[in-house]
Amino acid sequence: MPLSDTPLEQGCLTVAAGSHRDGVRDFRVTNGSGGLEVVDPLEDRWRASSFAAGDVLMFHSLDGAQGAAEPDRTGSASRWTRATSGSASRSPS
Repeated sequence: MPLSDTPLEQGCLTVAAGSHRDGVRDFRVTNGSGGLEVVDPLEDRWRASSFAAGDVLMFHSLDGAQGAAEPDRTGSASRWTRATSGSASRSPS
């Protein structure tokens, strides 16, 4: 959830369209955010959008998602967001 307006030019979260339908993907351990990286690059499937403060984006746990695919082109000093995740205790995370 963005805490301030985030135009597309500022570099927004990207989600791979329809990737939740493909099932669990091959991955490898990495030092990046979350500690895992999907091996399939999901080319031509990445989608992004501008966000207004308070917008909420919900997506399936199997959706491919990544931080800003494009660099910040606005010269802004920061992006403020609040992110949470969860699953039922009987379900895999």
